Parts: sequence; structure tokens; C-alpha cells
Amino acid sequence: MPGYKYTAKNIEGKTVKGFAIARSSEDLYRVLQKEELYLLKWQQKEETQTRYKLNFNDVSQFSRQMAEMLSGGITILPALDIVRMREKHKEKKKIFEAIYNEVQSGTSLSHSMELQGRAFPPLLINMYHAGEESGSIANTALEMAEYYQHENKIQGKIKTATFYPLMLLGVTVAVVAVVFMVILPPFFELFNDIALPPITQAMVKISKFLAAYWFYILLMIILGASLFSYWTTKEKNMYIVDRVKIKLPLIGHLMQTIYTGRFASTLSALYASGLDMITCLEITASVIGNTYIEKQTDALIIKVKNGEPFYKCLEAIDGLDPKLATVVYIGQESGQLGPLLKSMADNFEHDSEMATEKMITIINPIMIMAMALIIGTVMVSVMLPIVSYYQQMSATQGMM
Repeated sequence: MPGYKYTAKNIEGKTVKGFAIARSSEDLYRVLQKEELYLLKWQQKEETQTRYKLNFNDVSQFSRQMAEMLSGGITILPALDIVRMREKHKEKKKIFEAIYNEVQSGTSLSHSMELQGRAFPPLLINMYHAGEESGSIANTALEMAEYYQHENKIQGKIKTATFYPLMLLGVTVAVVAVVFMVILPPFFELFNDIALPPITQAMVKISKFLAAYWFYILLMIILGASLFSYWTTKEKNMYIVDRVKIKLPLIGHLMQTIYTGRFASTLSALYASGLDMITCLEITASVIGNTYIEKQTDALIIKVKNGEPFYKCLEAIDGLDPKLATVVYIGQESGQLGPLLKSMADNFEHDSEMATEKMITIINPIMIMAMALIIGTVMVSVMLPIVSYYQQMSATQGMM
């Protein structure tokens, strides 16, 4: 839908300028009229299918607000009006205003959300559509609020797990750079006339190399990171990265736990909404967050369509915990697949917390020991020529 920059008069005769989203100029006139504004002039702007993407916390808050208001007896349109009026963030407000205008024009809530491009995740849109069809949109909104709150929590744990080691690595690099480029060069000049031990000679060479070529080294690091980032934009390359990610020591087990929990919780929510299993799997594959597992899930869907047992197909997926296939088998046999998947997702959330804490516990001492080893090596390289110098002085004084 296009957006319009407008100038209007309110009922008090004051000039009001603003921006609104509408299907056409006639629709803009009707939208402003309902807000007791008289349109004077307008200018159409570019298409407003937003490039802004709501994060998990935004989606959770939106769904929770909708769930509370719908459960309280407020209908969808007034609920959306309250959401858009309360929103202060410019980009988010545009999204909610666009949804409000679409629903006001007769479009369903789920389709209105879909029209906003990448703003809302596909899972949320499909779940809202299922809720509209079944007449349980309030329950669906609450379920999605809980789901995306959980996803936001997991995302935060992953960031926490990677932030501290990266911070330690950064501090280590900074300390080494300062030592070799600032502290050591003038110090080594004091020993130009002394035969230096091999370790000190190595430190001198490293120090001179870093001092002379630091800019090119930094440039190569930035260029390498940029090339890698571009390389991973290709799907086939991201497939390789995602496959390596679940094979890495320490972090691999954590990632498998997180992916399995996400697979179980997503499938549970979709299955409970009344969607057929094939549709549930197609949506779950798209939100798993790992291209390697997603491609395997695509193959799983084909096998399930051909009549193969679902739990058997799950056993063949590399990157998901084998316990998932067992739970699916028990759930299908007992008719309690949805609740069992939800319970398993909760268990894997706990497991992921434990795995994250364990990984941090292991990585932190390793990083500290690495920093201590580097600093210790530098200290030894500095102390050896000093000791050698004093020994020579003592020998000279003894001869005198």
C-alpha cells in the first residue's frame, strides 16, 4: 500500500501535518475523516511494504496486547487502534497503522499482517490465520506471545553465550597489540648491543612486524570478515556453515539442543491450532533457523507424504536430538502428540540453559589461560635479556 504525506484541518481549525497509509487518496480522505480531520492536500510517497522486521520481543508484546484486549471483549479493529496509538517507535507505528487501515477496509488480520512484507514472521501469520478460521484468535494470540517470549529468551541466551568469550578475545587482542606495538619497541632498543635469546629475538621480530604492517593486517581482517559475510549470503554456502555449526565441539551440542527445542515448540503450537501435519512441518522447517536441518526437513516432508512413519523420518535428521523421534512415536500412539511436544520443548529449554552455562564455564578459563600464556611469554622474553645483562655486568666487575 502507498503512503501519503498530508496536510489537514482539525475540528478546531488548526493545521495538522502527518503521514498515513491508505489504499488510495479517496481511502486517505475516509481514514482522516474518521479521525475528524479535513484533508487539504496530500503527496503520495513510495510503496510502504516495510523493510523493518519486528524482533521476537516486539512480536511477543504485540500478541500479548492483542490477546489481553480480545479476551476482554474488545474487537480486533479497536484493539489495533489502541496498539497503533500507544506505539511510539516510528517504524513500528507505520506497520500497525497499515494493519489497522487494512482491517478497517475489510481485510482479515492475518492477511493484513502478511501484506507488511518481512515485518511479521510466517509462523505468526499462519497461526493467526488458523485462529481466525477456528474462532480462537484470542487464545492463538496468547499462545504466540508465550512462544515468541520463549524464542526471545533463547536468543538472549545464545548472545550471552557468545558475548563473553568474544569480549575476552577482543581484550586479549587489544592487550597484545599494545604490548607489541607500544611497550616493547622502546624497551628492546636498550638491548641492541646484547646477544638476545631466541624467544626474545622472536618477540622483537613480531613487534617490528606488527608496528610496520598493523594497518594492512587490520584491513585484511575487515576484508576477510566482509567476504565471509557476503559468502554466507549464498544458500549453498550457508548450508555448509550451518552444518559445521552443529558439529563444533562445545557449541555443537548446545545448538542441537536449541534447534530441537525450537522444532518441538513450533510443531506443537501449529499442531494444536488444527493445521494438518504436512503444513505444520513446512512452516516449522522455515523457522528452524538452520539451513542444513531445513533441507533435511524438506526431504522428510516428501517421505511423510509418501506414507512413511513420521517418527522414522525424524530419526534420519542430523542435527536434532534422537529423543524427539521417540516422543513423536509415543505421542502419535497415545494421541497426545501436542502436549508431549510442548513438554519436550520445555525440557530442552532447561537443557539449553544448562548447556550454555557449561559452555561458558569451560570457555572462560581457556580464554584466561590463553591470555596468561601470551603475557607470560612476553614477560619471559623481556626478563631473559635483563638477567643476561646483569650476569655480564657481574662477570665484568669480577674480572676487575
